[in-house]
Amino acid sequence: MNEAGAVAWVDGARGDRTGEPAEAVARVRQRGFAVRRVRAEDIGDEIADRPPDCVVCDADSCLDGIAAIRTVHEVDPTVAVVALARDGDESLAHRAVAAGATEYVPSTDAETIVEAVDRATERGRRVREHHLESRADRAEEFASVVAHDLRNPLGAVRHRIEMARRTGDDGHLDDALAALDRTDELLGELVARARADPSTSDFEGVSLAAVARAAWEHVPTGESTLSVADDWTIAADRERLTQLLENLFVNAVEHGTSEESVGVEVRVGVDDDGCLYVEDDGRGIPVEDRGSVFESGYSTGVDGTGYGLVSVRRIASAHGWTVEVTESADGGARFEFRGVAVGDS
Repeated sequence: MNEAGAVAWVDGARGDRTGEPAEAVARVRQRGFAVRRVRAEDIGDEIADRPPDCVVCDADSCLDGIAAIRTVHEVDPTVAVVALARDGDESLAHRAVAAGATEYVPSTDAETIVEAVDRATERGRRVREHHLESRADRAEEFASVVAHDLRNPLGAVRHRIEMARRTGDDGHLDDALAALDRTDELLGELVARARADPSTSDFEGVSLAAVARAAWEHVPTGESTLSVADDWTIAADRERLTQLLENLFVNAVEHGTSEESVGVEVRVGVDDDGCLYVEDDGRGIPVEDRGSVFESGYSTGVDGTGYGLVSVRRIASAHGWTVEVTESADGGARFEFRGVAVGDS
């Protein structure tokens, strides 16, 4: 049924010795598995060093079999666990499954145990394959988001240099150097985020107006204009909020401008309900597309990558905010963020 794999057999005794489970161990080995006998207190290190395809936890011989199962699940939740108990204890069965056991076997019959190991191992392999595919997908998406977000300040550099060429005004070169500094800051921030614990955040009270204006300066906006309605203090990670606004501003300028207009007006503010919004007076987003704009690869532009709004969704989620796209009073796009901690400036 299965290719040869590794089974960690957890019980309370020491050494590689025979005992009551000897027949079951022998049958599992005959099925093509390499069986390692492991003490319950060592299972965490065993999983970390040499993750097996399956763990068999002999609950009757462990001082705390549930703790051993829980340890396996915490160290590597993709490893399948078969819990053995000879008495058929219903309470133990519930606790074992709650702790992370894949199967509970109330029997000492060797063939029953072997079949359970077979099933659990196959399920564990499917879970591990799915886990690896998900990690690969997340890594690919992250790389795409990084590439997209770095385009924003680099686009500003290109724009400023072109303006310097056209006008002969060296002041544009100073702006280009500032945009390069922003590129360096953003790259460092993205690398730090990739390495950091995603559950930790560095929130502080930041001026929405100040962050919005700084983000506006970081991206090429052409003839478009920014309007900030009053000023509010937002509980947020300053760098990530800046990144969120940069992406929304680029989205508005690139996708909101029509052939008849030279730019859009972008407005940022907080409404009476405490909803943080970013809106524009551009072309807007069709109703039928609004449910898809935060998906990887979605873009309405010929040159768009579709990852700017993915980054917006991720940053909002990291802050505990929800984000929804709707229509502004002028018919343009409006992004609304709820769950934002807002205070007067």
